[in-house]
Amino acid sequence: RSGTDTRAFRLHLPPQVRFIEVDDAEVHQAKSAVLEVANARPRCSLQRVVPEQLPEVMDPRKASFIVLEDLSLEDGPYVEQLSKELVAEGSRVVVVLRDDSDSLASTASQWLQL
Repeated sequence: RSGTDTRAFRLHLPPQVRFIEVDDAEVHQAKSAVLEVANARPRCSLQRVVPEQLPEVMDPRKASFIVLEDLSLEDGPYVEQLSKELVAEGSRVVVVLRDDSDSLASTASQWLQL
């Protein structure tokens, strides 16, 4: 889920980069309202979709860089399904796991190369 992430607005990305944010419609609306008030503009092509639309916008023939954040180990089947159906060979997937414990050593990341 994209949540309040603003990578498409703050990173120096080439304009030909296609950035897809996936989250619930309410989150997209709230985020858009805040960014509009701030007169923020994305630095690349930005598309916002709800999770069900992801298969419609991903091209499984093109390598992608994908960041999946705030996942738990229980989300493994989702990541596996996404990898099989939507992620092209040569893609890079970063999975940032949430720490479900109360410790502050919060996040573990794992790189997957497909």
